Amino acid sequence: MGRVEDGEYLCSYADDFHQESTLADSGVSHKGGERYQQAFYVFEEMAQAPGASGTKPLVCQAVAELHLGRLPEAEAALEQAIQRDPEDVEAIANFIVLSVISGKGPGEKEAELKSKAPSHPLLLDLQEKSSMFDNAAAKYSAKVAS
Repeated sequence: MGRVEDGEYLCSYADDFHQESTLADSGVSHKGGERYQQAFYVFEEMAQAPGASGTKPLVCQAVAELHLGRLPEAEAALEQAIQRDPEDVEAIANFIVLSVISGKGPGEKEAELKSKAPSHPLLLDLQEKSSMFDNAAAKYSAKVAS
């Protein structure tokens, strides 16, 4: 496999893991940590390559940083990605995840994502979880009131 194929594979791996796991869990296993460190190096190199102008390597680099627990570095990569392409909904979605993990809350980025991609998987997942929470809370509040 060449460097591009390696990068695409690692980005796919990071994206899949991102979608299937909770990023708030910073306890990455040793093996997972090694893979994220490897992914970070590949995406950092791709993002800094001469003529690199896309945002995907930066977003993938930020996801690797998130999994490694390096939140300030992830924030810097995502800010750079959003600066390069303010319409990149994946960069915005990952910035929201980072903000929540950091304890800042989604802020205006959630409204920005809703306006640019109302059916983004992150928004749909948040909506589903909110609905599930409301249903569970309604069951308990009815018991407490009686």
